[in-house]
Amino acid sequence: MGYRLSDTTKKLEFPDNPDLNEIAAEVSLDVPLSTFFDIQVMVASEKPESVRDACLIFGQEILKSWDLQDNDGKDIPATGAGFLSLPMMLATEIMTSWTTQVGSSGKSSPSLNGGSQLVEAATGTAT
Repeated sequence: MGYRLSDTTKKLEFPDNPDLNEIAAEVSLDVPLSTFFDIQVMVASEKPESVRDACLIFGQEILKSWDLQDNDGKDIPATGAGFLSLPMMLATEIMTSWTTQVGSSGKSSPSLNGGSQLVEAATGTAT
């Protein structure tokens, strides 16, 4: 029997914006490298359609649950469409938190800034 991959989930943390720590957003940390890099490349392209596609992938494949509600008190679904309904600032904070946590998770050698050396090497950016 071989080593079985797991799907580790974690509540997002927002050290730079503690007010957002009230959000109970649960995300997958164990995503295929292809998904992680696809999102990074799409966002880095700064092309609106690519960034939108990255947000859809994030909502469909990474976001597991949250407790967000709209201005009327209606639950926002933890889906790609739900993620796209967020204000830009909040969506950016959520994706940044996930990128930081997934890039520094595991027992790989983290760099001094908390990001993964693998992520930095593959994307050409520090997380």
